[in-house]
Amino acid sequence: MSCVQASIEDIERYLTGLLPEDEQQVFEEHYFGCAECFSRLEAVRAIQTAARTVKPSAGSGWWMRGVLGIAAALVVATGLWHWSSTKQPAASNPGVPSKLVLLAKFDAPSWTPMTLRGAGSTQSEAFRAAMQTYQAGNFPAASQQLRAVVSAQPALTEARFYLGISSIESGNRNDGIEQLKQVVAAGDTPWLEQARFYLAKALIGAGDVAGAKSQLEQVTAIRGDLAGEAQKLLDALARK
Repeated sequence: MSCVQASIEDIERYLTGLLPEDEQQVFEEHYFGCAECFSRLEAVRAIQTAARTVKPSAGSGWWMRGVLGIAAALVVATGLWHWSSTKQPAASNPGVPSKLVLLAKFDAPSWTPMTLRGAGSTQSEAFRAAMQTYQAGNFPAASQQLRAVVSAQPALTEARFYLGISSIESGNRNDGIEQLKQVVAAGDTPWLEQARFYLAKALIGAGDVAGAKSQLEQVTAIRGDLAGEAQKLLDALARK
């Protein structure tokens, strides 16, 4: 597969798991070895992720699919997919293969505020303020705010999870790995699957393929929302 042969349809079929296994292997060999095409894939993935956060009204499914198709096509046709190449990269380890660097990339998971008991507490207000900074994409500032939250309330797993993500996105991968490991160590929490998945991403970026595979295998065993993505990563790592 060449950049000319690659199409938006191929990307969409790959991301939705509809690409036949033989075509998927050819697709991955090209996209994970071509920085520009990988950026294109990540841009389309970001559009699909954003779409999942929209709650369309009844009967609007056809309209939403059309809008997303047009948006994805524009990403490819106009070159706007270059946005992903300008993201603040996590510090890379010398000697880590470029394919691993590409596989380690991810879009920061979104956050949805929840109404909980005690939501008016000072600590909850501090966490919400930190997450507003996080949602704005200011990860260095979010890291500082979330670190203060975690320092005051170490058992707040949600804050530690997003601290890990913010640290990685700020270029401090080692701290992000440590924070996510602590979330995993906390056991069966709502953040366990995500913590293992993004920990695997960080470990890939650090060149620890064995550690990443171990985390991804645990994600597939959970059989949650990220199981499919975890299996794709495992398959890609097996072909590296």
